[in-house]
Amino acid sequence: MKIATLLLALFAGLMFSSAAVYAQDDAPDAAPAHKAAGKKKSGKKKGKAEKAEKPGKGDASPMAKALKKVNFVTSKKADPKATHYIYLISASWCGPCNAEMPHVVEQYKEMSKCGVELILVSADNASSQATGFMKKYGANFPCAMGNPERHKLLGWEDRNGIPYAIIVDADGNKLTCGNAASVIGGWKQTTGKQ
Repeated sequence: MKIATLLLALFAGLMFSSAAVYAQDDAPDAAPAHKAAGKKKSGKKKGKAEKAEKPGKGDASPMAKALKKVNFVTSKKADPKATHYIYLISASWCGPCNAEMPHVVEQYKEMSKCGVELILVSADNASSQATGFMKKYGANFPCAMGNPERHKLLGWEDRNGIPYAIIVDADGNKLTCGNAASVIGGWKQTTGKQ
């Protein structure tokens, strides 16, 4: 039984990887940052109130800009002011992903208090499967579907096998990646949030 589950997980990981390579060839190029930051005229008089409405430094980060383009399947969206982001590639049909999820949910409670955002990047075929998977474990972090949203995430890389995790900073620079249990287990050291 365990061998069959492992083989299924490996096969599914290869399928996700193959689909990722195919989708990567069709992925649209990201819009230049200067176009995304276009100015709008509000018709309001300039004054102290308008100055208070300007975005803070965290809102101007490359990740904050990229996250505006990501379609999340959960009502919770990724925090644009986080200092670090963890992408967890996972799926409801994956045995190791199910085994890892209770640990991830516990770790997220501390991460979110430290300015570290976790984004589940689902390898499921339907958003209902992804949200059902999260509900099963009481996960309250943002979730996006792997196809087509993953290429909108800065620092993303396609890999074989899941669960897999990537940690990036607010500029989208990849800090580490690998087996989800190892990466998430070492998030404090990687992000400097001791």
